[in-house]
Amino acid sequence: MKHSSPLNTIPAIFVQNNLEMATWLNNIGVIMILIAFILLSMKIINSEHPAYKWLNFVGAGFTCVGAYMLGVMAFVVMEAI
Repeated sequence: MKHSSPLNTIPAIFVQNNLEMATWLNNIGVIMILIAFILLSMKIINSEHPAYKWLNFVGAGFTCVGAYMLGVMAFVVMEAI
């Protein structure tokens, strides 16, 4: 079964804006996850610190939504787990 991207149902005028929004969401999400990793690696926070958990949770959420907007369902499933 072939999965169609959610972008296939959007009028062409909105596709570019949605691609840009998905890219921004993905970039912000990855940066948040990277910041959490750097803070943990530098022992500024530990894995039980609320900031670490929130940076990972929100960052994963952003990347999950961005991947959904791009139709990359395998990544959505991976991030949601």
